[in-house]
Amino acid sequence: ILRGLLFALQPLRHSTGRWTLIERMLGLKLTLREFESVRLACDASGKSLGAYYYWKLSQVAQMMAIRRLNNRATLELIEKSDATDYAALNALACDPRGSLLAIPHHGSFVFSIVALVEKLRHKRPVFVFYDPPEVHATNEIFDVLYRRLYEDPSSGVTILHNNRSGIATALKQLKQGAVVVIMPDVYKEREDTYQIPFCGRARNVMLGTAVLARRTQATILPMLSDPSDTGMGFKTCFGMLIEPSHCATESGP
Repeated sequence: ILRGLLFALQPLRHSTGRWTLIERMLGLKLTLREFESVRLACDASGKSLGAYYYWKLSQVAQMMAIRRLNNRATLELIEKSDATDYAALNALACDPRGSLLAIPHHGSFVFSIVALVEKLRHKRPVFVFYDPPEVHATNEIFDVLYRRLYEDPSSGVTILHNNRSGIATALKQLKQGAVVVIMPDVYKEREDTYQIPFCGRARNVMLGTAVLARRTQATILPMLSDPSDTGMGFKTCFGMLIEPSHCATESGP
């Protein structure tokens, strides 16, 4: 049903005007400045405003599917939707060093994370690091997925919440060669962030990912979930592997 609905809504992708009705349906409360930022981002990527609305509707459909489907059906949906070339990830799976997989909240990032976990969990311990739902309510979907797919201790997958205990565990596991999936674009105050180049624009990020890598000599593999133009399809795009700094110290900032 959800796929059929997305198929029927494909013409929306070519719309160039603002759809306040869809914004209300999705709970989007865009100020004029925020809407202008969205429009400029669409222009820069060669997309229409309708493509933005279609993407947001696709995200809702994905979350609904995740909540309704069982373990097997969830994994089958993600596998069928995945068009990723995993050559870069296959090389990483053989690297004995700790690895940080840095993926922002963009595109079909939830599907991308589950697909990444499935590719790695039988080869290396995998930890998924994020703010607990009581801090960011939308992260509750990760807890739902974990309970459904990976709660068995034999899964090789562990959740780490962004708190003192979670950070300590991440540092320990990275030193031992584990993989930590992290979303570096989460922040509370813009004043606490730094801007980095991102897809031809600038993105505000915290330095937590860099700090974890520096203290553990872990590599960082940047990645981005790129949604397809139709349905729930996605492709995870990998950046160049960032090697650890040779001047890193245990007590460094």
